[in-house]
Amino acid sequence: MQASRCTPQSRFCSNHIRRVPLSFGRISTAIRCQQPDSILADSAGATRTKKKTIRVHYHRRDLNYTGWGLHVWGDVEHPTPWSSAKQPSGSGPEGPYWDVALQVSAKHVGLLIHKGEEKAAGAEHVDPSKAEQVWLVQNEQHPFFEVPDMSHIPAGTLFKSYAHWVKASSLVWRVPVSEDGELTSPQRQFLLHFSKNSKMHVTGKGIEGADEVIPLRIAGLNIPGDVMAKYPHLFGSTHLEIDPQHMHKVRGACIACRKQSIVFPRDVTQP
Repeated sequence: MQASRCTPQSRFCSNHIRRVPLSFGRISTAIRCQQPDSILADSAGATRTKKKTIRVHYHRRDLNYTGWGLHVWGDVEHPTPWSSAKQPSGSGPEGPYWDVALQVSAKHVGLLIHKGEEKAAGAEHVDPSKAEQVWLVQNEQHPFFEVPDMSHIPAGTLFKSYAHWVKASSLVWRVPVSEDGELTSPQRQFLLHFSKNSKMHVTGKGIEGADEVIPLRIAGLNIPGDVMAKYPHLFGSTHLEIDPQHMHKVRGACIACRKQSIVFPRDVTQP
């Protein structure tokens, strides 16, 4: 049988991995012939191309990954329907990850982490020819191409702080009281921040630059009837109350802080 020829200039030969013994005088040696990683052989001896994939990591600050899946579209072999998110392929130090099979010469992949209708992180365009791994981070809508430094990523955004101040001591906000929306689960903490000079901003630690921070009490989902009659669109929102012992701070702050007041949720497991 004729063996394939391997030379110092050729990295691979066409046969399966093998060792070919050669003798040069008294010295015996061996040349290892190996196919490139992208070429595989089946039992019939036919060769096939190894599928290219992109690995998608996901990180949350609360480390609660229950129920979250990946919606993927673009140049992929199996786009996912919205009603059936792709389940994780495995889990690592940064959280779960998904291995997504790509089409040949893929140039565009869209990614979105969601749980039902709740969206957590995404990237509308990733070029898999330029990256084999990407990281998605909670509340961020762009990909990271190396392990993200969470201390430099804002823990939320001020542009989604849409709480409604409906009474002197009552606020309502369409944010669940807990991760799963159940009152019996570990509840989030809600804080009311004030700034008289509009200096507040979000960092990796949360909101900074506030002149006053007041804790809010979760009053449940039972919004007062007179409030519902006036604001029916707030049905199902979380009802928050200011403790009477803090009302003097609120009155003083509201006079001086007309520029910026923000309600911010904080998960009890968040550092």
